[in-house]
Amino acid sequence: MAEQLTGTSNSSPRTLRVWRFVDGKLGHEKQTLGLTQALSDRMSVEVRDFDIRVPNTWGAEVKAKLQKRTCVHCEPDLIIGAGHSTHWPMLITRLFCGGRTVLLMSPS
Repeated sequence: MAEQLTGTSNSSPRTLRVWRFVDGKLGHEKQTLGLTQALSDRMSVEVRDFDIRVPNTWGAEVKAKLQKRTCVHCEPDLIIGAGHSTHWPMLITRLFCGGRTVLLMSPS
């Protein structure tokens, strides 16, 4: 699910591509949503959600890179997630698709 979040104080014409990894836990999703909303207050943000419980949502991007095809949804600028179960999918995605990783909560 990609959605465009546009803040009122948009000073940059470039859109920040954020891939948000969710694990179905409400608290984790609220934290990552809060970060994307705060970013959208400052710039134009395109958010793409990847449910880690369904590997095909994020695995398709990695598979495309491994097969040297164009990434389906472009390369991310930021990969964000919260919760232990998001760590490996985020790391694997970052290694193959690029971007900077932001992990909310302490890693265990």
